[in-house]
Amino acid sequence: MRFYFAAGIGLAWTLVSPMAHAMVVPRSTNSSTNSNSGLLSVLSQAAGNPSIGQKTSDTASSILPLLHDGTNQSNSAADVGSVQDAHGKISQIYSSVDKDSDNFLLDFVKGLVERGLIPLNLVNLLDGYINIGLNSIYNNNPAPPSKQDIYPKKRSGDATYSIPEESLRAAIHIPDSFAYGKSGRKPVILVPGTAIPAGMTYHFSFSQLGEALPEADVVWVNIPRASLNDAQTNGEYVAYAINYISAVSSDSNVAAISWSQGGLDVQWALKYWPSTRDVVEDFIAISVVMAS
Repeated sequence: MRFYFAAGIGLAWTLVSPMAHAMVVPRSTNSSTNSNSGLLSVLSQAAGNPSIGQKTSDTASSILPLLHDGTNQSNSAADVGSVQDAHGKISQIYSSVDKDSDNFLLDFVKGLVERGLIPLNLVNLLDGYINIGLNSIYNNNPAPPSKQDIYPKKRSGDATYSIPEESLRAAIHIPDSFAYGKSGRKPVILVPGTAIPAGMTYHFSFSQLGEALPEADVVWVNIPRASLNDAQTNGEYVAYAINYISAVSSDSNVAAISWSQGGLDVQWALKYWPSTRDVVEDFIAISVVMAS
């Protein structure tokens, strides 16, 4: 099954990520659902849209009918044979594409789809990963309480933000279920690693933390460019999110959970925005390197 999942993630991230970044989809509410954010819908929007890149658009156009054909038949991982069969097909596809081409990964994914290595049930699963709403950096969040002056800095010892406050605030995804510190629930801020947005990173894991621990109230930070900017820039989004979520949650202390580079981003925020240390009660860093 790992072959199919890896193939599917390749399709979702290789195709949908550039499309989602090129097609701005503002969110007027904090709802995490978006009827136009599924994989087939995003592919449909990209097909014939050269503004996102002619090669990406052409590839979307060629893949889309293959996936639509699968919607009319029972297509599952079992239909493409054993793991050994899948491995053989993947090896053949890999050897047939030009690995020195800039379009290598796109061509490889197209080959996987053409050979039936991305079954429909996996396409449906991937909708959770590429949901534009979950990964949006255009969230419509309320301004912090007037008594809470957290921008351009909360305390004299903090670094001054270089990013506009509206952009920092819009990167925070707050689910509709968020209680803003009420009923004793503690805000938990999820911070992603390199190259994968927070919504995609945590959709099937810590975004569901509240179901296991009712006292946990989860939000996440969708750092622009999937955290591929400089770490000090990424750290501004994390620092602001910490003080903002605390401020809108009746000055509640917060917890932070990070993955990979996200741990460095949180540490950067704690170091250069000392005010964040006063409100971060727990910090759990997963697979992190704190020095480089």
